[in-house]
Amino acid sequence: MPVPAMLKSLRRSLRLRLTAVIVVCVGSLALLFLMVASWTTSRFLAAELEQDVRDRMQLVAENIAPLLERFDHLTLAQWLDTLMLLPGVAGVEVRSEDQWTLAVRGELAGTALHQGISREQIVLGSVTVYLRPQQHQKKVWIVTVLGLDGVALGLPLLFFIIWRLCGTFLRDLQALADKAEQIGDVTDLRLPGRERGDEVGRLARLLERRSREIREGAETMRLLNKAIEQANEAVVITDREGNIHYVNPSYSRITGSSAEEILGQALPVLQSDREDRQVSHGMWAALAEGQSWSGQLSSQRKDGRGYEEKLSISPIRTESGVVTHYVAVIRDVSAELLLERRLRQAQRLEAVGTLAGGIAHEFNNILTVIRGNLEMLLYTMTPDNPLHLQLKEMQQSASRAADLVRQLMFFRRQGGGGGQLQRLDSVMRGVQSLLQTLAGERIRLRLELSETWPVLMEPGLLEQMLNNLVQNGRDAIDGTGEIVLRVENRSFDADTAVGSARPGRFVMLSVHDSGRGMTPEVMDQLFDPFFSTKETAPGRGLGLAVVYGLVRQLDGWIEVESSLGRGSELRIFLPVREEGTGEASVIADPRAQSLFASGIKEET
Repeated sequence: MPVPAMLKSLRRSLRLRLTAVIVVCVGSLALLFLMVASWTTSRFLAAELEQDVRDRMQLVAENIAPLLERFDHLTLAQWLDTLMLLPGVAGVEVRSEDQWTLAVRGELAGTALHQGISREQIVLGSVTVYLRPQQHQKKVWIVTVLGLDGVALGLPLLFFIIWRLCGTFLRDLQALADKAEQIGDVTDLRLPGRERGDEVGRLARLLERRSREIREGAETMRLLNKAIEQANEAVVITDREGNIHYVNPSYSRITGSSAEEILGQALPVLQSDREDRQVSHGMWAALAEGQSWSGQLSSQRKDGRGYEEKLSISPIRTESGVVTHYVAVIRDVSAELLLERRLRQAQRLEAVGTLAGGIAHEFNNILTVIRGNLEMLLYTMTPDNPLHLQLKEMQQSASRAADLVRQLMFFRRQGGGGGQLQRLDSVMRGVQSLLQTLAGERIRLRLELSETWPVLMEPGLLEQMLNNLVQNGRDAIDGTGEIVLRVENRSFDADTAVGSARPGRFVMLSVHDSGRGMTPEVMDQLFDPFFSTKETAPGRGLGLAVVYGLVRQLDGWIEVESSLGRGSELRIFLPVREEGTGEASVIADPRAQSLFASGIKEET
């Protein structure tokens, strides 16, 4: 019931009760007074009658004493008749000294009053008067009836008067009821009647104090609710069995499951059939002892994508210390771990870049001298010379070394502002045949192209990335398989930019192979310089590292998705050149022919 209605009901009930109590008390007192008055009146009338009869009896006794001496019975009878005239007298009897009845009038029944008859101290006899008790009771009943009539007429009038007086007395309570809607809403509630010293004043001051407590508690609850609802971490409350009672919006954002779908279900991290049983056992052991637990686990979103989470679970206790619920705070640390891996990769790549910057130029000069001398020797030597074949093998080895130096040079280059606008779909159409040759006859190369926005990069960089990506996909496939190259436009805003993504327009280049897939350990080292899962390969371990370096120079990023037995997919996001910087058109760079030719030649 709302507080105003409660106070109004309290006022009506209190007014009615006060009136009823006062009327009952006054009526009871009136009836008690009436009973006492009736009893007192009865006693007074009886005593008055008795005294009156005794006085008359004494007078009669004095006058009939000579009559007894003369035996004047006629006059004696007249005196007895005067006693019979008294109210309440039922009968009169005169006896002699020896108790002989000398005269009788009326009925000898009722209360007997005796009076001796003597003359000069000589007892001559006695006179006895019998009184009727109902005679004086009539007056008592008359008084009682009149009293009851007065009470019956006075009680309604008294009820009305007291009802009005109570209404006046309770007017401050009515004012409290009128202002009760503001309890808990007004900062400094001032209720009428608070200065009074009676119960109304105490009630007003109590309501003011409760109003402040309610408001402070409500403010604290609103602040706490906002903090939980707006927290970046997921907050989950479960019962002792792990069934979810509450989740905040961040839980839905992290896991992809809405509150309606998850409420009442078991929290996955609290399920005892998890794969990481050792972690689950340690967690439940800590919770069973009433302790908090924290750790890092791998979980899956609703769409099946995995993520890493750090969580802390604490018991919720009652005042007596009994655990009734658990609260879990979950934080998605996938982005943090990704940044850590990127930092390690960047540090390793920086080390390779420093190495390449220190020796690649000098090494290239040495190779230039070697290749030049080999060209001169071959030019001056006929093909039938016994040394011609060895010089040709030396020339091929020097070419491979030069290609490795070229990749190192690609890797160590710092991104500059030069280049030209290129459309990835146009470039890929131009080099499709060369990419198929590089993939080999056992692997089918399929292109899914859509017209893309222009990307600013130097000629040859895209072809270099495609070369390395196709080679990597080819090496991941055992036997026959398929490599799918796909390009499309992507836009991100503040809401859709998750993980490495950032708001803006980008072109996505996706390379999917149907190979054996990668373990998490391999994915963690995928872009490390000189890392390879193949035992033998010329120039192995630099392909994806070079791709990573080039994408980083273009201010893009790479996403990798893979699992054993399901192949792998690398998604490269390159920023779009905004309007006003030039025309978005280009075909495959001519220098790519020599680049791919060298790569294909090495494989053959």
